[in-house]
Amino acid sequence: MLSYVFAGIALLTGAIAMGTFWAQAKPQKRCSFGITLPEQALIDPEVQAATKYFHRMMGMASAVLLLCLLPLFFLKAFLSVYGYFFFWVVLSFVVSYAPYGQAHRSLKLLKHRKGWDTGEKRIVQADLRASREKGKGRLSLAWFLFPFALSLSLAYLAIQDSQTPIAISAGISCLFSVLFAWQAWTVRQLQTKLYHKESQVNAALHRVKTRALAKLFLAVACFESLFAALLYWTGDAETGTEGGFAAWVLVLGVVPIVLVLSYTWLWFSHKKKWLGDEGEAELPVDEDDLWIGGLLYRNPNNPAIFVEKRFGFGTTVNVGTRGGRAFLWGTLGVTAAVILGVGLLIGILDSRTPQLEVTADQKVDIRYPLYSYSFSLDQIQTLTLEESLPSGRRTNGIATDRIARGDFRLDGWGRSKLYVFKDIPPYLVINLGELHVVYNTDNPQATRALYERLKAASDSGK
Repeated sequence: MLSYVFAGIALLTGAIAMGTFWAQAKPQKRCSFGITLPEQALIDPEVQAATKYFHRMMGMASAVLLLCLLPLFFLKAFLSVYGYFFFWVVLSFVVSYAPYGQAHRSLKLLKHRKGWDTGEKRIVQADLRASREKGKGRLSLAWFLFPFALSLSLAYLAIQDSQTPIAISAGISCLFSVLFAWQAWTVRQLQTKLYHKESQVNAALHRVKTRALAKLFLAVACFESLFAALLYWTGDAETGTEGGFAAWVLVLGVVPIVLVLSYTWLWFSHKKKWLGDEGEAELPVDEDDLWIGGLLYRNPNNPAIFVEKRFGFGTTVNVGTRGGRAFLWGTLGVTAAVILGVGLLIGILDSRTPQLEVTADQKVDIRYPLYSYSFSLDQIQTLTLEESLPSGRRTNGIATDRIARGDFRLDGWGRSKLYVFKDIPPYLVINLGELHVVYNTDNPQATRALYERLKAASDSGK
């Protein structure tokens, strides 16, 4: 089941990657594949041939990615599934970029060979009602204190309850709140983009856009903190639900994308309402040389760390500045560290088998990374073998489609510590009164033999 959930997430990610580059084939503001072209060049036979070749190569790339996804269904161990999933995600962006990169280079050479320039462009008229927006205030950065305070409180409570994974999640939410507040501040520093010949209209639309971006950052920050709160109050995986971890990853990834798409649609609707049916003004600016591969902005003469995207809605980093490079590589490094760190931790926990031993001082010692536990034999109230376990939720531990380890709350039993392989009964259930400890091995006979030894040790101690 885990492979199927990760395959679904992979397909969604691959579709986004393919869609991002596929959209470059459609000219936007006379720009195709990141190259600005004059109007007559868009119908040039060589340009159309490059576009057709791009479509054909993208179709082949899609087929290659689907074939490369098949091995995922034959992997069983979490670490191998997790590792191959991220390998495929990286591969999807590399394979998707290859046809785009080829088309970008072809059009760049073609433009240079034929001496094309951008030519004259017109400036459209707009409704000056947009100037009324100029007087509206910016979104106060104090709003970001709500998600920050909530995440900080959750981190403190999780630490007090020894819920390490949730404390980490809340800590990351705190970091995101600070990061998004900083992003909301940086968009205020953006230069006003030319939409119209009237400066009042440009100033008004710039204010609307920066306010909308700030609201977007605030919405994502609030979602991150509320997601951490949901983990704290309800647990982040049901013991009986296979692929619970991956399902939460899907929620965490999809909701921000939905928020971004919603705000993008609202911004374009707003802009069209004010600029009229003719659309945005087109200005005679050719910045092809400032965009690496047509995607990454590099202008050392522009001190701004963030600039508006060439197309669409939002900002992008200027890698021509020291701050821009530090932000880009820092973000990539932190993201990679978190992804690899979480995957490696869960993979190690998934591959390790808990060890249960009765010590010479009449104690039961269960050794397992992060979730070791020990208790005295005289604490045992009942000791049974069960063929099934009640459903419940995880409070601090790990649950995959194969194992359940750590702290759980089971229906009818309450607080429980699980060290089990799922769907491999029997389960050794140790009732300590206010806590149930559940243990088994991946060998039913070994579990039964362990039960007999532990029962004999408990009876002799009494």
